[in-house]
Amino acid sequence: DLAVFKLELLALLWKDIADFRNEFREHQKNLQKTLSDALSTIQLDLQAMKTQQASDKVATDATISTLKGTVGEMGHTLSGCTDDIVHMKTTIESLTATVTQLENKCEDLESRSRRNNIRIVGV
Repeated sequence: DLAVFKLELLALLWKDIADFRNEFREHQKNLQKTLSDALSTIQLDLQAMKTQQASDKVATDATISTLKGTVGEMGHTLSGCTDDIVHMKTTIESLTATVTQLENKCEDLESRSRRNNIRIVGV
């Protein structure tokens, strides 16, 4: 009677272990599928990010290239303006000197003109 009970108990334990193994394998398969799906999603997201990053890099490189050209043009234009300013400064200095000379001449001529207009009365 005890031996039969042991055998029945052992059979039930083996059955429970087999059921547990089957459930474990089923959960393991579900987990693997879920992880595989999640990994696939992550890979797709990463690929999309890489594509977007490459596209952004191309756009950024194009913008930088355009800006370099613009800066180069501005430098060339400013160089011309600087040359013009230097020329204008020289011209202004020359004109200022000429105006100063003309003012001095005008003052001298006005003074001479006044001296010629002096009348001496009673001499």
